[in-house]
Amino acid sequence: MNDSSDIAQVLRTAQKAVDDASIEDPELKKIAFKEAIALAAGRASGDSSQQSGGGSQSGHQVGIDSGNPIAAIAKRLGLASEDVDRIFHIDAEELELTVPVSALSNQKRTATREIAILVTAGRQAASLDQRETDADVVRAVCDHYKKLDTANYSATIRDLNGTLTVREKGRKKFLKMTQPAWEEASGLARKVLGQAD
Repeated sequence: MNDSSDIAQVLRTAQKAVDDASIEDPELKKIAFKEAIALAAGRASGDSSQQSGGGSQSGHQVGIDSGNPIAAIAKRLGLASEDVDRIFHIDAEELELTVPVSALSNQKRTATREIAILVTAGRQAASLDQRETDADVVRAVCDHYKKLDTANYSATIRDLNGTLTVREKGRKKFLKMTQPAWEEASGLARKVLGQAD
């Protein structure tokens, strides 16, 4: 991408994404602009189909289509972008849950449910996973938070069926958001932010 009109288009796209996010913090705005340029430049040069080495294990991963994943999550969950920034961090095309451990349930089974719904909602709202999220991604987050109950993880994920859609393929499980799951994700987000009634 060496044409000046391409560069101008990338800058305009990045600026629009940052403006749409309504970010107040000047430092955060700089970071968002830098990330938005990288995303827009990748699409402009045809790199959007390439996945980062540490990408989702799901076979349904797609690039961030809005160029503004935090705003996309905020819109889907009915939250302010600043609040979503307190729950998720997105680096390249990876989503990280950033809530404190104390915001999650003390019971591993309940915490696993909370993590599964938040991570699946975040990834699917941000279009990191188009249709389904690999339950192994959720497992890694549970392990990171020391909430992984190895012996019961599979059963806990299976029990989410009815809120999320759980599809099994051999030993693998894939999660898909449903309307009840989106509603629960919104409530959970407010709970971890301390905004629950």
